[in-house]
Amino acid sequence: MDVLVRGVSPVIVKKIDRIAKENGMSREEFLREQFEVISIIDLLEEQKREFDLVMDDVRDLLERNFELLINMEEKYSKMVKLFALVMDVELEMLSEYIEKGSA
Repeated sequence: MDVLVRGVSPVIVKKIDRIAKENGMSREEFLREQFEVISIIDLLEEQKREFDLVMDDVRDLLERNFELLINMEEKYSKMVKLFALVMDVELEMLSEYIEKGSA
């Protein structure tokens, strides 16, 4: 399909020609590319909004997982202390044993 635009300022045409030349294109190629860009801007903006929503969800999940890990670490620490108390073992000795076993 052809598009004809009349009454464009010569200053604007010169600028378009300069930009096209800088990009190794003809005026027609440059304008065709610009029309394509204009036609997909809405789609790109919608995809960006959707991406941002997904990233917000990911951030929220990461924050929640971090909170859960902190909570688990606190419970683990309490369990180790309780185990040491019940088994009548020094906490420091038990901690050393646990660290050696995980290394």
